[in-house]
Amino acid sequence: MKRIAAIGLVLCLSACAVRPPETGRQALADVRRWYADTSDRCPGGADRPAALCSGVLLRATENNPAFLPWNPSPASITRGAVSFSYLRADVNYTNLVFTYRNGYILYPSDKRPKGSLDVAVLCAFPMDADTYNRPTEQGCGENTVDRSPSATRACDAQGIESLAQWKLLFAAMENTYSGQCGWNVREGQPGAAARFLLSLRAHEAMPDAQRALANELRLATWPKDSGTRLPIRAFFYVPAADGALAKAQDDQRRYRAAYGVSMPILRLNLPVVVGARATFDYEAADQSPVPP
Repeated sequence: MKRIAAIGLVLCLSACAVRPPETGRQALADVRRWYADTSDRCPGGADRPAALCSGVLLRATENNPAFLPWNPSPASITRGAVSFSYLRADVNYTNLVFTYRNGYILYPSDKRPKGSLDVAVLCAFPMDADTYNRPTEQGCGENTVDRSPSATRACDAQGIESLAQWKLLFAAMENTYSGQCGWNVREGQPGAAARFLLSLRAHEAMPDAQRALANELRLATWPKDSGTRLPIRAFFYVPAADGALAKAQDDQRRYRAAYGVSMPILRLNLPVVVGARATFDYEAADQSPVPP
């Protein structure tokens, strides 16, 4: 009897580490549902931005053995925010930030597991906004290296509350990364829901060269080494990119080694033409082997 119990314990521990295919398929179902949800705002108040309950919050990362990719970088700790991109059925792009082609997906705040961290969404830019050079307001403020820094302050601080106003400013700033303003979408701020929706509409209204680029959201920095309290739903990779799967598998292995959980890997199929939609898939063969 003791021998049977011991065998059962080993099998249980193995199953807990491996996670059955159903876990990956459930992650896929969740992400597909969030992507398809084009809500204007979230339940609980007229000013709750849609990022809290819909869309896919993703962070493209680099692989570096010196640090865990889901930990905030020293710069993010200093600035108080981390950069993410946002995909939804009504906002898409063909390229992720830099040359990164893998990373992780967070639960929307309203969907996160009980007891996990609530990572606040601070501001939203229609495309990559060179936030490295925005040292104030957690990366949401003006770009100090732009030729007209004051024009890159928060859109709402400049009274820019319509798509037409934003397009005029962006064109005047020569459609550059640094020459953008973004919107304050902190929960509880009057107009936050409308501003977030406006950031999505602005991305889709840009010229194709800019529309192909990922947007940028700034999320409040979480404590280093938060482990499974950080509400990661899945790792992802872009299958068209060489080496991306191996990097995602490395992230999965490191996460499993650190926390005993095998977080699923999903495929992110970015559109190849501007205006088309992204898709997500799960393949059991993509998951890293579990060591004996």
